[in-house]
Amino acid sequence: MTNAARTFDYLDYGKDSWSQDRHVAVRMAEASPGLAGQMLLHRKAREGVVDAVCHSFPQVVDLGCGLPTMRRAPHERGRVLWGSRARTVYVDHDLAALAAARAWWEHPARVRGGNCTCSIWTCAIRRASPQR
Repeated sequence: MTNAARTFDYLDYGKDSWSQDRHVAVRMAEASPGLAGQMLLHRKAREGVVDAVCHSFPQVVDLGCGLPTMRRAPHERGRVLWGSRARTVYVDHDLAALAAARAWWEHPARVRGGNCTCSIWTCAIRRASPQR
């Protein structure tokens, strides 16, 4: 079964996709030849927003964060700019994104560097089921 977060990750040159996600992404690229350029523009815009927010605030909430990425991630930018005062909360309702984030954050050496004590939390919110 394909997953939107993993398919997006593949389109964004990530490494956390499965064969069925890659298949869907290739079909999307075939249907929209400009998709690669759009993904590049999206990545640059996202990096610009992360930089602007992290320069302004030591505490950041990333809603709909998707799969974890180390490219200009808010916790990395915050750590550089604010040191131990930096706090980042990642929130997503996608269970695949949550599982990947939990696996990533279980290895603090990947997240923390040197003597930095930047705190990171991974959260998930689930959509409420409609009442019958």
